[in-house]
Amino acid sequence: MKKIISYGALMGLIFFLSAYSCTSYAQWNTKPFEPKADMVAIKPTDKEVKLKVGQKLYFSMIAHGSVGLGAEANSQDSTVLNRIEIHTAHHNPDEEGMTGNDKATITFVFEALKNGKTTLITQENFRGEVRNVRKIRVIVK
Repeated sequence: MKKIISYGALMGLIFFLSAYSCTSYAQWNTKPFEPKADMVAIKPTDKEVKLKVGQKLYFSMIAHGSVGLGAEANSQDSTVLNRIEIHTAHHNPDEEGMTGNDKATITFVFEALKNGKTTLITQENFRGEVRNVRKIRVIVK
């Protein structure tokens, strides 16, 4: 039987399509992320974040689709906190497209839309299994 696609390429494609299909409302960028002064950066130790309406928050995770490492982020209530952008910065842009060289930093950007509370859920996946889930309470006033 002829092999049409490698396992790594398939996992990378699945990661890309799943992330993109979940973010049809978000802008997908391939240029490096540059935060603006009024944005809030999520730190690994944060359990709760307070935002004002219109304020944006961001955080980054590593993805490496060809080895099965993926990243996801969602708000439980997108009417309060909505994901608006996803940036992908490849670690070796000069070698982008080469087999196995798809390691990247994924930066998720969310905007506070109205007063309320929600939970921001981040998830690291490894070869189809959830590896690490983080929940951050977000309060918008």
